[in-house]
Amino acid sequence: MEPSSNNPSRKVVRRDPCVVYITANHVYHIRYGICVQVRSVETSKILVGHELQNRKLSGFKRSDVGPLAPEQRPGPGDILVFEGERDGQQVETTPITHIRPATDSERATYPKN
Repeated sequence: MEPSSNNPSRKVVRRDPCVVYITANHVYHIRYGICVQVRSVETSKILVGHELQNRKLSGFKRSDVGPLAPEQRPGPGDILVFEGERDGQQVETTPITHIRPATDSERATYPKN
């Protein structure tokens, strides 16, 4: 007998929305719109204290067009835009080369909130 989707004994596991954006130099781990971790592409090491860690991702920019509308999904070639820390200036990354979901092993290294 196939398990029913209405079966209350069936546990639904919901993951937090962790997305990994890879650029030429860095790997940005974004959870709930906040950069929770930055790694080096070259070494894969976590860059503790990176300037974009704990910053809010405010949007994306298409290099040839400008800001993406909220309903548009970013893709390779687009730029991550983060809120400024004190001066209000936004910080932009180099273009995205790849986007993927975070792995369970990566999630395990994220700071606990």
